[in-house]
Amino acid sequence: MRTKPFQDITSFGTATIGERGQVVIPAEIRKRLRVKNGERFIVFFAHSEAVIFIPANRFGKMISEFDKKLAKFKHLTK
Repeated sequence: MRTKPFQDITSFGTATIGERGQVVIPAEIRKRLRVKNGERFIVFFAHSEAVIFIPANRFGKMISEFDKKLAKFKHLTK
């Protein structure tokens, strides 16, 4: 089954950058991610001019899952 691009992207409103460059992540996103005050994020800047926040404690698992999926496609390059 093919998925539609961006089908899993949900908008939760806006975020504002404060005087010290801090960004407040909307409460609904924090709730869905189950993150608490003080938790760290890995932050990426994409060529599409998007900023991506990934909870640091889940980054390793995400990379591992991505690596497994890439391995499935390796045979296509041989």
